[in-house]
Amino acid sequence: MNEAPAKEDMPPSSVDSLLQQALSHHQAGRMEDAVGLYCKVLNSHPDHLDALNFGGVAFFQSGENTQALEMLRKAVQLAPDYAEAHNNLGKVLHESGEVEDSLACFERALEIKPDYLEAKNNLGLALQDLGRAQEAAEAYRGILSVHPEAAEVMVNLSRALFGMKAHDEAEATIKRAIELWPHVVAYDNLAVIHMAMGRYDLAEAVCRQAIEADPGYAEAHNNLGVCLTRLGRDEEAAEAHLRALELAPEDIKLHYNYAQSHTFSADDPALKGLEELMDYEGVTEAQRGMLLFALGKAHDEAGKYDDAFSFYQRGNALMAEDAVFDRAGHHDLMASIKKAFAKAAAPDAAGETKPGPAPVFIVGLSRSGKTLVESLLSRHELVHGAGESPQWVASLEEVVEELDISGELPGAVCLLDEAQKRKAAAVFMEKIAAIGSDGCYVVNTSPENYLYVGMILETLPQAKVIYCRRDAVDTALSIFFSRYERGHAHAYDVGDIASYMAGYLDLMAHWQHEYGERVLPLRYEDLTETPEKIRDKVYEFCCLEGGGPRLEDMLTTEHRGRWKNYESHLGPMLEALREHELMAADSRGS
Repeated sequence: MNEAPAKEDMPPSSVDSLLQQALSHHQAGRMEDAVGLYCKVLNSHPDHLDALNFGGVAFFQSGENTQALEMLRKAVQLAPDYAEAHNNLGKVLHESGEVEDSLACFERALEIKPDYLEAKNNLGLALQDLGRAQEAAEAYRGILSVHPEAAEVMVNLSRALFGMKAHDEAEATIKRAIELWPHVVAYDNLAVIHMAMGRYDLAEAVCRQAIEADPGYAEAHNNLGVCLTRLGRDEEAAEAHLRALELAPEDIKLHYNYAQSHTFSADDPALKGLEELMDYEGVTEAQRGMLLFALGKAHDEAGKYDDAFSFYQRGNALMAEDAVFDRAGHHDLMASIKKAFAKAAAPDAAGETKPGPAPVFIVGLSRSGKTLVESLLSRHELVHGAGESPQWVASLEEVVEELDISGELPGAVCLLDEAQKRKAAAVFMEKIAAIGSDGCYVVNTSPENYLYVGMILETLPQAKVIYCRRDAVDTALSIFFSRYERGHAHAYDVGDIASYMAGYLDLMAHWQHEYGERVLPLRYEDLTETPEKIRDKVYEFCCLEGGGPRLEDMLTTEHRGRWKNYESHLGPMLEALREHELMAADSRGS
């Protein structure tokens, strides 16, 4: 930080001249010169409002947030109606993580100056960070009503709409922004929307457009890596994540993503690099959690199982601090869904099968083989893999909101009448029609779909449901070894995992009993032992013709019986599984 020179009196004309010079340096990006001149003005006139305001911004842009806050707080204290200073103070507070306080600053700036569009945009950004996406969208729309071609505001609006799960509107908005402003950030946001909708091929193309627009934008390389992982191209994904990491080596998230796509060896320098990151000053608890799970994976692949379990255990303990799983509530939900769908509907309950994409829902607990089966199917020319895209739940949410159904999903599904169920199914078919062409099968692996199998089969006579199952102990361990971005509150405690699995398996048994052959059960172990036999069974179930793809390059048996590497650490987990009779329910979990 620049030190203020010795105090000296200065005539107003000299002050104005210095301030103009400071602003000139500031606008040209010469921050050190600008800060020195602002300090010189303030040394002579410590209450000079413009020097406090613009100087605070310059310190902020130089990374000196503490000094910036001190100057901007003084400016608004001396001049409570100085809208620009309130706005700038809000920006520094927002950047410093004090989002609630920043929101108050932007609101005050707009009270003083209602047409202050920059403050309104900043207000929207703060509202988004607070999870108030709808209010943020209103703020952005207010700006666009005055400046309809403000492309950067369109990007922000698209993000807010995405947060509201209004994916179609978000996509239309970002595409309009790209027409006006073909910037890497706009392309990258479109790629994220495509990924959320399961259109990974389109997302890959847009990521490459983003990289072409700015090869140095790390997030575009990172998202390309995510797309490639979803498309089963792991080596290319690791290369993309490594390039992102080279561009932004300080970003812990990129280290985590690279670790997920990279295969570690015992002497891998990347493993040592992860360990060193744990000691970096300024690593947040959330980032530390990412590193712990990355280190668990790295040590597991390196064959250092005791170390791996220790890292996973620490990572889970950290995640458990913010996760609350209601075991009784979960089992009550399963019971209510079973009661609401206690009698299977006839296959033609929704009427004649209509032409168009045929939905295939692959359900199963984490790491039970869903992605393998999706990859198997997606190799057929008539099949599109949509991954964990949210179209089914999004369709239900639209109908529940439109019809003002009481309660929230998933419990609210029990309150829908037949007409409302069919309406939700129609909305869903419209959504997947945007993914696959006529005659195309669209495969979805979204984790929550298991809750809605009854409604899916009642309202979509052409739907296929494939249920993947795996050894109970391997399943529980895989869940414990996974870090989830959101949801999955059950995943960080072995007792919670066992309780959740029991409820899940009970509901799936109900669907199998009620809907019989309309649900195809598959075992992960069978898929890896006799892949061609299972492939043929899946193709026959989905009414797909053709010999099907060769599977040698996509199947692995290395994680079968994985739990035996950790047997000495699994006493509490095995006890919890036995308590819920899950070991007996799976002949391999003994």
